[in-house]
Amino acid sequence: MLVVQSAYRLPPRLALVTAGSERILVSASHPGTDFLLSNCGDAEAVTWKSRHGLEIEGILCTPPGDGPHPLVVHVHGGPVWAYKGVGVQEGRRHGAVVMRAHPRV
Repeated sequence: MLVVQSAYRLPPRLALVTAGSERILVSASHPGTDFLLSNCGDAEAVTWKSRHGLEIEGILCTPPGDGPHPLVVHVHGGPVWAYKGVGVQEGRRHGAVVMRAHPRV
């Protein structure tokens, strides 16, 4: 199976996956992505209840180093899968925690 792999700490790459093995065919990793990964801090899935009882999920991205840090709330305007990483790296580079709220529908 040919798959695109991508995650918070994994730059996009194309892999050929067969029974018991995986071969990376091409990767978008380069010195720039290595630099970003060394400075990107952590990302943690979080949930909380709204005042009306609706459970909301999100991703809390924290910069490296001790806090407290200012908070930036990144509100997206599309359906759930329209979320992109725009703004998150910029916030952490300036020492801010970025909360990416993610409404359920």
